[in-house]
Amino acid sequence: MISLLSVAEIRSLAVFQSDCEVIADSAALARSVSWAMMLDPQENSRPGTGGNEFYFVRSERFDKRHTDTALLRDLIASNAAGICIENAAVYHQFSEEAASLAKENHFPVFLADRTLNTAEVIRAINQAALDSRGSESERAVCEEYSRQLLEKEDVSDPDLLKYTASFLNCECAYWHILSEPVVTGNTDLKTLIGEDRREILSLADNGIWRKKKTAACSIHVLSEPYAHVFLLRDTEITDFDITILKKLTAVLRRRVIDKFLKRLQLQHNKDTQWTRFWLEGKLSDRLIRDHLDKMEISKPEGFIVGVVRLPKQRSYSYDYRHSLESDNRIVSDAILQTSILMFRAFRVQGFTSLQHIDSANNVMWHIYIAPEGMKDWKERYKSAAASLNGNSEFLKDDPDLKLGLASCHKKGELPMAASNAEYSRDLQLPLRRKAIVYEDLHLLKAVEALRSSERLDSFIDEELGELLSEENEELLKTLRCYFLCNCRKNRTADELFIVRQTLYARLDRIEEILGKGYDQDGRRVALEIALAALDFNGSENKETPLPSE
Repeated sequence: MISLLSVAEIRSLAVFQSDCEVIADSAALARSVSWAMMLDPQENSRPGTGGNEFYFVRSERFDKRHTDTALLRDLIASNAAGICIENAAVYHQFSEEAASLAKENHFPVFLADRTLNTAEVIRAINQAALDSRGSESERAVCEEYSRQLLEKEDVSDPDLLKYTASFLNCECAYWHILSEPVVTGNTDLKTLIGEDRREILSLADNGIWRKKKTAACSIHVLSEPYAHVFLLRDTEITDFDITILKKLTAVLRRRVIDKFLKRLQLQHNKDTQWTRFWLEGKLSDRLIRDHLDKMEISKPEGFIVGVVRLPKQRSYSYDYRHSLESDNRIVSDAILQTSILMFRAFRVQGFTSLQHIDSANNVMWHIYIAPEGMKDWKERYKSAAASLNGNSEFLKDDPDLKLGLASCHKKGELPMAASNAEYSRDLQLPLRRKAIVYEDLHLLKAVEALRSSERLDSFIDEELGELLSEENEELLKTLRCYFLCNCRKNRTADELFIVRQTLYARLDRIEEILGKGYDQDGRRVALEIALAALDFNGSENKETPLPSE
């Protein structure tokens, strides 16, 4: 243990200058002090120490089992630096036996006649210790800080921030990425971090961002960024600040995950069955209005329904409801992550969401509601779906998982929207898209109709003919890209990474097979349907390049 302070230096603090008797000789006053903490003899018959700690104890906490003499013996045996007993003259008479024991062992004892502001005194001593840059002391203070956090189980998150801010003498903030930051002081956090926000959002879980007087630590739920904890100083952030920040973040992370899972448990129990009845058109308009009023939505602009069929698996993250007969948990980490990503994609666009898991049918439903005044909700809807398709984490663990989406304008149209969402989901397109929007299916609806009438295969053969042969694979790929590029030859060549002369030769050969005018009017539409049908059947190479935006 590094010698950081002496008992004599502690004795010089203003708090000990009056109404305080000190039992200590020169050897006792010369003892080194690493850090200070509060001690409760009724809960700690033997203090857990690393040595050189200075303790505070209130005399009213002594009882017959924990006498001053017994406590001093424990402290001396633990190589403690000393003790201050508050209210010594009021509640407890320090015994002559204890005084003799202290003198024999050069153990300093402070007897205060009043109740001290112990937290402030301890903080002052520990700050003095930290100013001496003793690494061992920093470790000890961090351990004490962690212990104090664990003892504050019933304290609110803002109070934890206030405690930490007071402990470090700085400002502390918590910022959930979808809400406003909570700051202990008056700092405008958004303005302060400004252009650094993107870098902070990209932090890995428990990752640290640090810039002069500001530091942040990231909290993820599963693999997704959820919130950030900040320290804001008037002086430069220290390594010790970062250590405390990580400890605070660890406690807040545990709280975040506990709250998140409890909320999901509530959302997925039988009390949310009304969403299924709503989707099935079995609720009265009055009941629907009541639910919308609870969400403070009076006149929705529109609705979006999303559906994901859940895979049957044996990996569970929490028990949201036990069946009376058996354990029917169906919510895996993959489904939790899917739910988070869907919620976030639409929440960022301004939608309010409801979710429900139908365990009987192994389906997860989401309803997204566009609030009053959101006139561009359909564009926002498409943007949310595009962001899901562009997210590499979305549905990455199971290629069979797909999200079907469909929209409607009125509450009474929700059953049809739910049916359309199921329809788009169940098409199981072998495309790169994972979020499939019903309104964007267009040609594929015709393809599905052809398949239902058992005419699909013959239609493909009739339209594409010789292009389906193995030796014409490159021509088929070229035709697809040509149509996707809206028959723009330069762009098609760029997308296929070929020179224009090669493209022209291929297009000439395609024209020989399909005939003139294959890229015009109804003939082109028929060929695009046939190509979409190949995708639908999964019979063509899935690695066909798609044109970039």
